[in-house]
Amino acid sequence: MRIYIQGTFDLFHAGHINLLKRANELGDVVVALLTDELVERYRGKPPIISYEDRKACLESCEYVLQVGKLRELKDTKSQIRGYECDLVALGTDWAIKDIYKQYRMTEKELGPKLIFFPYTKDISSTSIKKRINELT
Repeated sequence: MRIYIQGTFDLFHAGHINLLKRANELGDVVVALLTDELVERYRGKPPIISYEDRKACLESCEYVLQVGKLRELKDTKSQIRGYECDLVALGTDWAIKDIYKQYRMTEKELGPKLIFFPYTKDISSTSIKKRINELT
């Protein structure tokens, strides 16, 4: 089984590891990593860590089979199909969001089923950035 995960993975942390580990328990994990340019367009600011460094972190993770580059959100559908994924994995923090709108496709177009893994409480890139700002 092949599991698709896409994301920024900025400030690689235990929450990321938990998601990747849980997904890896089901099969081979393929990560579509957002480019710096896409992150900036999507979030309005660039990631703290460069694409190449974020990619190196993911490639060194024992739970990840392959890391691909996601340049445009509209390419999600072709990436999922290109990697021949059976499931799309997300943290439960995404369960309240319209993931189909995010991926720019309908549930039927997506194909693979969505699977949600428990969000790791008290850790996120946003919370890390906030703590850094409070300390400086």
